[in-house]
Amino acid sequence: MSYLSIAAKLVLNVHDLNNEGSIGQSLDIRQIRMVDETGKPLEEMPAVSGRMMKHWHLEHMRRRALEVKMPLCDTCSSGQPERQATAEDELNAIQSCVICDTHGFLSTKAIKNAPRRSSCSSFSWMLPVLGTKPESKQVIHSRVTSGTAASIGTDETAQMIFHKSYASGIFAFVASIDLNRIGQTIDNRKISGDIKERRKLAIQSLLPVCLGAFGASQSHALPHAKCVGLLAALSTTEKPIPNLISPIYQKGFEESISLLESIKTGVNWWTYGDGLKNAKPNVQDVFDEIINKI
Repeated sequence: MSYLSIAAKLVLNVHDLNNEGSIGQSLDIRQIRMVDETGKPLEEMPAVSGRMMKHWHLEHMRRRALEVKMPLCDTCSSGQPERQATAEDELNAIQSCVICDTHGFLSTKAIKNAPRRSSCSSFSWMLPVLGTKPESKQVIHSRVTSGTAASIGTDETAQMIFHKSYASGIFAFVASIDLNRIGQTIDNRKISGDIKERRKLAIQSLLPVCLGAFGASQSHALPHAKCVGLLAALSTTEKPIPNLISPIYQKGFEESISLLESIKTGVNWWTYGDGLKNAKPNVQDVFDEIINKI
């Protein structure tokens, strides 16, 4: 099995998953410009960057790797991965860390002028489904401090008012993992140990992302998330499969399935969601099918 590609559609209610920054006492949710399927510009809408999506896949990998005691370098173990590996050789770097291996947070020092190791995993932005209009609202929050705190300097109560934006809507993203490159260097040397377990870790860490476990403000603004559609395609040869058509398009799932069916051999695919062909009862079943094929 060499390549996994997924497309997911989620309903997110009252989320604050990706902020652009604060202006004064206001913190705004990230906005992006899009066009419809005819190329007509649309108004700005809330979105979640691919960097945020990728970060949370990495974070789910990190947590799981710590649980099952898979190798992690010091920076990835602490949740602060760097682009520069501590090992002098690429094989040593990926041998010592499953995240450096899958997410490409390293460069090769030992081979002169060698290309930097690219990531085995790729994520799109999470964008609103075309034809829908996400709702957003700015909400007033306050923080109150009482007593004789040094920051106040009096016995009186101090209150800070600030504003945060929250959005609700139907969103979608696509992602892929080049499974064949996990556990293997640029010059085709392979790590010792079970590469299959590394591949499973990368795949299993996609599941919480598909269920909405990603983004900022989860401690106090965990979104009301529900996956309403999922398509996963797994190549059964070393030949990669194309990225799936994004479900932001009205017929994205159907067109992707038609494309996969036209390939005929060399690919397995599974779905979840009302109206999708051969749909599984739940998202977990889709991932179980993928893992069983690895």
